[in-house]
Amino acid sequence: MKQSREIVEKRRSQILNLVNQHHNVRVDELAAYFHTSTMTIRRDLKYLSERRRLNRTFGGAVAADLSTTQSVKETFRDSFCQMGRMGAAMIEDGDTIFINGSSTTLAVLDYVGEKHVRVITNNVNVIGRRYPPNVVISLTSGEIQDHIPAGIDVIRYLSNLEADKTFMGCARIYSNGKFAYNIPTEIAINKVMVDCTKGDLIMMADHTKLFPHSYDLDEQQYGSFSLKRQCTLITDEMADYEIILKLRECDIQVHQVKTAPKERRSVLSTAGTETEHFG
Repeated sequence: MKQSREIVEKRRSQILNLVNQHHNVRVDELAAYFHTSTMTIRRDLKYLSERRRLNRTFGGAVAADLSTTQSVKETFRDSFCQMGRMGAAMIEDGDTIFINGSSTTLAVLDYVGEKHVRVITNNVNVIGRRYPPNVVISLTSGEIQDHIPAGIDVIRYLSNLEADKTFMGCARIYSNGKFAYNIPTEIAINKVMVDCTKGDLIMMADHTKLFPHSYDLDEQQYGSFSLKRQCTLITDEMADYEIILKLRECDIQVHQVKTAPKERRSVLSTAGTETEHFG
């Protein structure tokens, strides 16, 4: 039996209150709480996510404005560290790697351990950081745009090189497999890195950079390109469920890191009250 609009809107409003109160919720919890099906809850979460009221995750949702809270800032830092660890695990001793201008991708260098790695990058954020002697870094020349060397000089330099793997970040990733950047010449640089890579391509982006295809509209702000080969995406566990599924359909292997487990209280209760802690 189809529910009235008033009932649906009331439930969605209550879902938002629960998400904002508990920071994150699970589909199965909400289904039990509202005595409805998981399919109904997923439709509600999809509706609210499309209106940017919350962010969907695998099996649940998190509040849309949590990035301003201290606990979520800590979660973001933990996510970047875990993404860096996973990326570093893909590097082999003796590899030459490209790293583009993304600050996220630099995290892999903190976890290479004793592996000997040659790094070629146009990311000026490497300056001032201390790396062990087994990590040798070459910084490209070029005209500085934002915080990265860009332009034809960088492209010419990279065109004469070859890498075993490339680690790239971006401004946005759309569900149709397009990667977006807000510096026009950065797209050309990244394409050269891809073309000069004989091994794996690893994209790194947290969940806030994943968008539905419908948001791929503002070409003045974001230029985009699609890879013509398989790649790997490392993101966090808060990434939108349906976007992840779409990206996998685009031949993108998606790996999600888990943040450090934090005890929280369940919203699940047939009586409408909180239950015991769970892991």
